[in-house]
Amino acid sequence: TVTLEPKLVPYAGKSPERVIDLHLVLRPDAEILADGRIVASHFTGLRIPPDAILRLADGSLYTMEPERYETLKCYRVKHNRVLGPHKGGIRFHQNVTVDLLKILAAEMTFKNAVVDLPLGGAKGGIKINPYQYSKRELRNITEAYVDGLKDEFGPELDIPAPDVGTNAQIMTWLYHAYRKAHLDSPAPQLKAVVTGKPLSEGGIEGRVKATGYGLLYCIEEYFKERGEQVAGKTCIVQGFG
Repeated sequence: TVTLEPKLVPYAGKSPERVIDLHLVLRPDAEILADGRIVASHFTGLRIPPDAILRLADGSLYTMEPERYETLKCYRVKHNRVLGPHKGGIRFHQNVTVDLLKILAAEMTFKNAVVDLPLGGAKGGIKINPYQYSKRELRNITEAYVDGLKDEFGPELDIPAPDVGTNAQIMTWLYHAYRKAHLDSPAPQLKAVVTGKPLSEGGIEGRVKATGYGLLYCIEEYFKERGEQVAGKTCIVQGFG
């Protein structure tokens, strides 16, 4: 069975002429069977057509997330590890290409070197628009990505991180998939396989804001060297990460 809630997509169309009433709430968990029947506590079960519009007990309308299978382009580029393990983010974006990732991996090498971090450079990505996928699908995609690269990642080999289109939740899925691939080892050092995890998974304070603050500090130092103030300046932002 699969928990029903992640498979429901809020219905945003015109008022439907026909709906299927499910006299249930999602808590306690309702589940959907492999054959399409929905079951829950005190609910006998009902087979749901894939294009049906469902109305729950609170009046909210949903459709069912369709099952789909895709072959996705997935990459991990490793540029240099003279100073230490490869390090770099994983981005989920429709414009991901191997050439772009080569450039970004090289930039990671230089960024780590210039501030004396014992890390090399790498970058990875999957060519998708993450906003077109459900949470459940993104988890499946992340786990498949790790399964294909489980022997490439590691605290002493290559350490991924969030990037455009990914976040702490995706890093948590990555970490757990990696640990499962290594026989669910509870070894504390395995947590170092990925950064950008939430605090509950061994992440660190300030990680989400770090990139923005780093940019701010660089701008402040730039103007300080020029003997100027940041106040009153205008700027152009190229890129959004």
